[in-house]
Amino acid sequence: MCAPQTAERHRGKTLEQFLADAPLLHVKLEGQPRGLLWSAYANQCRIALDSDRGLAFDANALAVSYAMQSDGVALADIDMFAPEIAAGQLVIPYEAVINDGFGYYLKLRADDLADPTISMVRSWLIAHFAARGHAKA
Repeated sequence: MCAPQTAERHRGKTLEQFLADAPLLHVKLEGQPRGLLWSAYANQCRIALDSDRGLAFDANALAVSYAMQSDGVALADIDMFAPEIAAGQLVIPYEAVINDGFGYYLKLRADDLADPTISMVRSWLIAHFAARGHAKA
């Protein structure tokens, strides 16, 4: 994803050309090499890419925020940034969406569900993501 201005500046380029010309924005993953996600993306899209260049951020929200304000391109969860996409602050300039194998998990002990607040949050999460078609058993 990137700012609409970034997509416009690179309009007409192939995905490979676009990524070669735009700064790549990375999210640091503990114990993983810097370019891991971009390398996986390039492999799944079958393109050549120098996946180690660009800026690295501690959180996905920071990388995406930078992308909205600059010429950078971030890999991010489309659902997480749906409001920004809907508002036109972010665009997905190519239909090259991949599954990176990462996800979000609520980890707790069985007896944690006795706490009504934890149980309520768990139920809300299940209902929320099930409604979007993303819930996994």
